[in-house]
Amino acid sequence: MQQFTRLMAEKKFKLRDIMNALEEEKGEKKVLSDIHNNFFPELRTYLKELKEKLNNQEDHTSREAERLRRKYSEAKRMSEKLFMIRVRKISLASIHKFSGVEGVNADNMTEREREFFEDVRGLLKTMKDEVFFGRYRRETTKEKEIEEEDEEELEEISPEVEKLDEITFDEENGTGEILIHMIDDVPAFVDMEATHDLRKEDVVTLKENIANVLISRGKARKVELG
Repeated sequence: MQQFTRLMAEKKFKLRDIMNALEEEKGEKKVLSDIHNNFFPELRTYLKELKEKLNNQEDHTSREAERLRRKYSEAKRMSEKLFMIRVRKISLASIHKFSGVEGVNADNMTEREREFFEDVRGLLKTMKDEVFFGRYRRETTKEKEIEEEDEEELEEISPEVEKLDEITFDEENGTGEILIHMIDDVPAFVDMEATHDLRKEDVVTLKENIANVLISRGKARKVELG
């Protein structure tokens, strides 16, 4: 198991890595399989790269485009199944831990999954307090400060996002889109087509006006291809 995990961390991420992880997760029944902390970040990057390769195909009816389309679809399907199996196991483990069941093992959780595990326990505590004492768990001062900072930043970005109709997209290449690399987190925001939840190190293609707002605010940089 440890050798398999180490090899996955060292080599380039491939479709088979998702397949192997899924098969192992299904085979472990109620116990989480052991995946390295970078598995999901590498998976996310792999899916984005596949999607970008597909979008960059000049002929979307070509054999190569169809191959990429099938590969991306299968990778996403298996990834979602893997995610749901692990979330179900972690949620159940958190309920058991909250209930005082002994022997709950969190060793094979990634750092982010362990945070989720503790979050679920916190929500259960909050719900129990509400049911028996009629009150919610109070926010800490630090949590409130972070939330207020996020709200202020979102208010700064939102007016620019709402000006979509006033901006003319680049018609020379017919896309009006820019590939950017996020260098900082930003609060989730909504344009006329989608909700964007962008985090540091994400590589995404956005409409030119939105991308330029993020670039001008030092939240992202333009990725030059070629």
